[in-house]
Amino acid sequence: VGEENLFHIMVLDIKMPSVDGLTWLHNMRQEKSYLPPTIVVSSSVLESDIMRAYQTNIAGYIVKTGYFNSLRHKLESVLLFYTKTCELPPIN
Repeated sequence: VGEENLFHIMVLDIKMPSVDGLTWLHNMRQEKSYLPPTIVVSSSVLESDIMRAYQTNIAGYIVKTGYFNSLRHKLESVLLFYTKTCELPPIN
């Protein structure tokens, strides 16, 4: 993410190959003056994982159920909300 707003929303998986997604998000927030609303996607339903995610000031937490169409529907709903209902900063 550059100093300019390149996108309106960020979807982030907690389990990334080289680093924990929430650690990555924390580091990016330390480096950047602005990050768009972040939706975390995870297969975890553990309360401790959900709480840890929200403690990083995410905009939402979506549980992956293992069914692609279910995840796609959830993501489409979130994107529709952010792009049609919310006022977000302009993309430069």
